[in-house]
Amino acid sequence: MQSIYNSVNSLSQLQRQLDVTGHNIANVDTVGFKRQQGHFASLLSQAYNNQPRPEFEVGRDTPNGIRIGVGGHVADITQQFNIGQVRTTDRGLDVFLKASRQFFVVDTPNGVGVTRSGNMQLSVGDETTLVDVNGNPLLGDDGNPITMPNDATNQRIRQDGVVVASVNGVEQEFGRLDIVEVRNTSELRPLGDNVFAADLETEVDRPLGNLLIEGTLESSNVDLTKEMTDMTITQRAYQMNSRAMSMSDQMMGLVTALRP
Repeated sequence: MQSIYNSVNSLSQLQRQLDVTGHNIANVDTVGFKRQQGHFASLLSQAYNNQPRPEFEVGRDTPNGIRIGVGGHVADITQQFNIGQVRTTDRGLDVFLKASRQFFVVDTPNGVGVTRSGNMQLSVGDETTLVDVNGNPLLGDDGNPITMPNDATNQRIRQDGVVVASVNGVEQEFGRLDIVEVRNTSELRPLGDNVFAADLETEVDRPLGNLLIEGTLESSNVDLTKEMTDMTITQRAYQMNSRAMSMSDQMMGLVTALRP
């Protein structure tokens, strides 16, 4: 029975790892996406004291007895915030943050969050609003969405984060993007759509200067070769545990079929 329990425990956790890897592969072309990494750990082990006479264990380097594991589990899933490849687009609203811990601030239906997606868009209503690719307004350093008249043209974002556009042939400034530097990226919590929740009051700094590169985008940091390798290894482990459970079931069937 123990071998079946071990296999069941491991199968459920291997499925979580497959989900993580599949999520990474699905977002290989998502701008600014940060891959996830699952970390495995052993579950509690059962200890058996099979040697009641310690004098027979003199010189042994490991603790007396036998420890039998009961499988493993995904102890933690973390985001990897290393910078992805940079590609040139020459589009005025495409920008790349130079530092890996810097983020744009966006207002989402789930609350204010941060993102590294630099492919900005324009949403036209009563005014034109600068939004991310999911339609969430980008916030300026004054805490408000960045807006401009609907007749503005030639919109672009400068290296210092200031949004400029031409109105009646005259270039004007319409606010500076709120760019924050997160002190500890491990504290960020995913909100979905490549946005993370962060404590913008105590856990971030607000750097100044030329923080951006215009006309460029950061690709995802997913290494497709590594992800496919991880998926193959996880699938083989999944198959092995499935086979172990099947063999344990066959052995139990043989035992129950024995006749006295």
